Amino acid sequence: ESSIKLDLPSASTGEKTKPKETGKIIINVVAKDILFFGDSPISLQDLSRRLREERMKTEIPLEVRIRTNRQVPYSVIEPVLVLCAQAGIGNVSFSVLEGSDP
Repeated sequence: ESSIKLDLPSASTGEKTKPKETGKIIINVVAKDILFFGDSPISLQDLSRRLREERMKTEIPLEVRIRTNRQVPYSVIEPVLVLCAQAGIGNVSFSVLEGSDP
């Protein structure tokens, strides 16, 4: 999950991740039009296709974890959330650092 170095936002509240039987997908949002599916660069169009493929090939629920720089505006992340919803993946979370923002 952390092979791409990002300046993650921090949060003072939230849930710790618990081991579950899910297929985990990591999406790294570096900047506008710079996305990674795990470690592989991907376009929004290809991400849409890939999320649908992943959803169709497994019986276990999928979880998408979004990692992004704290400076990336929501308007850049929103299309990724929409694609997850369109693919039928409702379990989406964000990686953050524990603590409060400086």
